[in-house]
Amino acid sequence: MLAEDVLSLINNSILRQVFIVNKISICRVNSYHSRLIWEWRNDPDSRLMSRDSDFIPWDHHEKWFQSSLADSSRYFYLLENDNIPFGLARFDLFDIKVKSYEMSIMIAPAFRGKNLSKTLLHRSLSKFNEDVKGDKIILAEVKKDNFKSNSLFLNYGFHDEGGDTILNQFTYLLKSSIL
Repeated sequence: MLAEDVLSLINNSILRQVFIVNKISICRVNSYHSRLIWEWRNDPDSRLMSRDSDFIPWDHHEKWFQSSLADSSRYFYLLENDNIPFGLARFDLFDIKVKSYEMSIMIAPAFRGKNLSKTLLHRSLSKFNEDVKGDKIILAEVKKDNFKSNSLFLNYGFHDEGGDTILNQFTYLLKSSIL
């Protein structure tokens, strides 16, 4: 299935109404997913909740994306339900000495508000824990006005490590022993 076909499917209002979480799978992102991820990253709500809210030109995205695929310290997952992509999770090595990773998640625009965030967080953390053995620390930085994500991380067991008034965000921490 081409990325354009997937975009058409997930934008279909009937599909949005009948989406049921029953056949969730998770895989590592590959070059096939580039266009789809670029579309999701440039969604206005995605830009609003990102560190940098500017539109991402295709050439900048593609350079970043290819670099991400080549980076062995980055774990980048796509979640699907019945072969329809609905979310992303990325883990970037933050500090090798203490084995800490920064986590970033995104629900596809067409699937927001469908209570999939907890599933995305749980499944991606479980997969990451399988792929990266041993103790580790997971960090998540969330904008203060992203109330749903702030609540999601706190309710999952992440600890509030305080906020940054300049960046207008909170930092959350989870130790792998909690996973």
